[in-house]
Amino acid sequence: MFTLLLVALSAALAQDPESVDWQKQQADKAEKPKSNLSIEIGGSYTSGNSVAITAYGLITAGHKWDSNQIGLEAKGAFGSNIPDANGDGKLDASERAAGLEANTQRVGGKLRYDRLLTDKDSLYVLAGGFHDPFSGFGYRLHEQIGYSRKLVDAKRTVGEGDAAKDFKTQLVAELGIDYAQEHYIPGVDPIFAQFIAGRAQIAFTHEFNENASISEQIEAYENFFTPDDLRLYNTIALSAKINATLSLKVSHDLSYYNRPPDPDLKKLDQTVLVTLVASLI
Repeated sequence: MFTLLLVALSAALAQDPESVDWQKQQADKAEKPKSNLSIEIGGSYTSGNSVAITAYGLITAGHKWDSNQIGLEAKGAFGSNIPDANGDGKLDASERAAGLEANTQRVGGKLRYDRLLTDKDSLYVLAGGFHDPFSGFGYRLHEQIGYSRKLVDAKRTVGEGDAAKDFKTQLVAELGIDYAQEHYIPGVDPIFAQFIAGRAQIAFTHEFNENASISEQIEAYENFFTPDDLRLYNTIALSAKINATLSLKVSHDLSYYNRPPDPDLKKLDQTVLVTLVASLI
């Protein structure tokens, strides 16, 4: 039913004068294709009375041409430490000899295609997945379709003439349907599940000036067949430019599963990151 709704919406927008005019304007402009590529890295190392290593990396890339846009994201977070196995509050020789044990291991990515209908509306398809054994997932795959709408797309200009600079504020809302296949770690019963969920997202970005910006993304999934299976994701980030290529980013990621794969697993995961971002294109 939702697919038919999207098809009908696409057809309606195709006949909408705003959509037709926008498509014509895009063709008249003959805008050159645009690409972007950025790499984000961060990590920490602790030695002495405690020993721990963490590393984080994110690659994002995109390409836009005519009324099409494609985006790719791949990221990974890894962490290891030497645990206090006997709980005496310190690391003894035998615990140090046992070496590091993994305590964080999450890798994933997604590929998304948008068909731009107007300067504010688009339809999208997405495929992605991740591996996170410490949250109970051997791996999770999902496919998604949906509709995206820019609710706010404001621009303010500071300065005049050649010195003028534009700063943007955007608020984007999305609705979609997600089909997921989840394979859990050994010991979780059942070890496999699949479901269809509704997805809603609000994403906000604001440029304070040419050097500082803030963004927040709130995403919710609700299982159509098990309504109390609710999942929430929230990411808020503050970025400050170091130079034309490098930026320093402070972010907070939150994941909440109302029904985790196993009752012994926590419902809430949070991560605070300080990373260096290189915008290569």
